[in-house]
Amino acid sequence: MTTEMTVYKAGENMVELSPDIIRKYLVSGEGKITDQEMMMFVKLCEYQKLNPFLREVYLIKYGSSPATMVTGKETFLKRAYRHDKYRGHQTGISDDGKVAWAEVSVQDYKVPIRCEVDYGEYVGKKRDGTVNSMWKSKPRTMLKKVALVQALREAFPETFGGMYSQEEINTVDAELLPDKELKPEEQEALFITEAQVTELQKLSGERVMNAPRFLKHFEVKALSEIPSSRFDEAIQIIKTKPEREVATPEERIPGDDDWEWMDDNEPTQEELKT
Repeated sequence: MTTEMTVYKAGENMVELSPDIIRKYLVSGEGKITDQEMMMFVKLCEYQKLNPFLREVYLIKYGSSPATMVTGKETFLKRAYRHDKYRGHQTGISDDGKVAWAEVSVQDYKVPIRCEVDYGEYVGKKRDGTVNSMWKSKPRTMLKKVALVQALREAFPETFGGMYSQEEINTVDAELLPDKELKPEEQEALFITEAQVTELQKLSGERVMNAPRFLKHFEVKALSEIPSSRFDEAIQIIKTKPEREVATPEERIPGDDDWEWMDDNEPTQEELKT
């Protein structure tokens, strides 16, 4: 999979995601996610404008089981309240706690959108098959949450399409998911610092560097976008460059014998310094 950075706006924040960032900071569980699972997670976040740093969505991987993507418990209601056609909701549960229901009122609909769910289909379990702590201590609350998010998704499919709550996925133990948001300063730490950018600029200035190829290797448009986890790799690449480098036949512009050619859409050596 490409190491390209995906940038989009979620609410008032700009979100930047790359495979390195996701693997290092945003995966819950001990499993190793695949490239396909990574791509699906990025596309879900980008399409639904979800911010994983604010715990609006989780990527969960246990062992070799398929990865699970679940939406944070507050995200559904926050989005519902902002929807201009949302007119409130109600939830309820049977006396025996086995069936829960939810109704969502939508502007211009004659009757509410109603969903019912069964305890046996959604009760959350641990990997050993026993009921997890949340469902054991609050089964009625959990089942009503499942009914509500299903009714919201049916009422507003464009707003909630592809989004599933942790209560709906019975293999996920919500208590094991991190709930602490990554603060802006912690998010900034995902990328190299200004001092590290200066260090790379100084080191590259002492050598003959091909700026476009260097940035392309990291799939970024500027030095400041290089993940902090790859800073040592950047240093090593620069230090191992020869004093003079010759372009390959495919890269060389006809009639240009200098390797430091630039495409119109690629950053120049001067742009690297900004």
